[in-house]
Amino acid sequence: QEQLRKELPDYMVPAAFVALEKWPLTPNGKIDRRVLPEPELPDSQKKTVYVKPRNTIEARLAGIWEELLKKRPVGVHDNFFELGGHSLLAMRLLTQIEQQFGKSLQLVHLFQNPTVEGLAAALSSEEKEETTAKLIEMKKGADKPILYFIHPSGGSVHHYAELVKYLHPDITFYGIQAKGMDGKEEMHTTIEAMAAAYVEMILQHQPEGPYYLGSYSFGVIVAYEMAQQLKAMGHPVGMLIQFDQSPTVDHKVYTDTADMLTQMFQRYFKLDSDYLRKLETEEQFKYVLKKAKKAKVLPRFIRTAEFKHNVLMNETQSQAWMRYTIRPYEGDLVLFRSEENKNADRPDLGWSDYVRGQVEIIDVPGNHLSMMKEPQVQVLATKLNDWIKKNYSRG
Repeated sequence: QEQLRKELPDYMVPAAFVALEKWPLTPNGKIDRRVLPEPELPDSQKKTVYVKPRNTIEARLAGIWEELLKKRPVGVHDNFFELGGHSLLAMRLLTQIEQQFGKSLQLVHLFQNPTVEGLAAALSSEEKEETTAKLIEMKKGADKPILYFIHPSGGSVHHYAELVKYLHPDITFYGIQAKGMDGKEEMHTTIEAMAAAYVEMILQHQPEGPYYLGSYSFGVIVAYEMAQQLKAMGHPVGMLIQFDQSPTVDHKVYTDTADMLTQMFQRYFKLDSDYLRKLETEEQFKYVLKKAKKAKVLPRFIRTAEFKHNVLMNETQSQAWMRYTIRPYEGDLVLFRSEENKNADRPDLGWSDYVRGQVEIIDVPGNHLSMMKEPQVQVLATKLNDWIKKNYSRG
């Protein structure tokens, strides 16, 4: 292991080794993987000790986990993400919980309580759920450094669930979830207001800097404005990390809901805006969602109400970005650029127009979406780990 760590990134180093006198073979002479012995992990890497469910709620939750994760048995102290859970499965989990228990949990519950025991406690709690923006600890490290990553389009931080699994043990990672995620509270409608609310949360959590900010997709412009506000208040910004997004967006004007839905999804499947206008607004969302599921653009478990809220939240955020006046930033920025954008007209996607310091570009495999998913996200995490290790002391 020590030798391999000199040559390979951490995620490619085997956790355990098994010596065999010979390979078990199938009648066709191929390796019979089904009869390979299970490796014996070192004590430091063994899974959490199995504790069986102790009440009905825990038992029902464990059953849902076993079905989704295809792992049995699931104990009450097992971690959803360590068992192989990812962002899509997290959404399915919450949907099944609502269907079986009649109570809606937010993604924040799963990130804060990623065990059967923790979710059972959240389900049993009668406390009123706050719908304001939240600072969510997604990975606890040694606080060297603390990263604050702002949500991308839609407002949820579940997009970072796979990334945090591969970050260095020393790194602590917080995701910032948007206000109004459940539709019960008004969303922020300007980038400045959004950034101000998030800066206030960070300062309450960490009164002294330097502060290490980052984001992906829509969130890059919020992180940029947060860095501006922190500097204006006299707080040092140690890092500004942006994932695969330019600082500006094209202005889009929609005549009505039908036009908005048509333009949003026309790259995936054909839509007739004139036909949509013949439907009531609710039916328009229902019709488009059905086509999106059929085209496998969206998973089948998404419901119309969730789809509608997500579309409207995306649109509110997009309009806020279009109204935002970007100002020069007196600092450095690192851009993790997807393979898809290697041949873009501007190698730095336009950041050097506004950043007065250095713009460093680091290429990662995949496109804008797949770079955050397995297996490409492992390379992204490794390169981020390496960059932080090299630059953290500089902050």
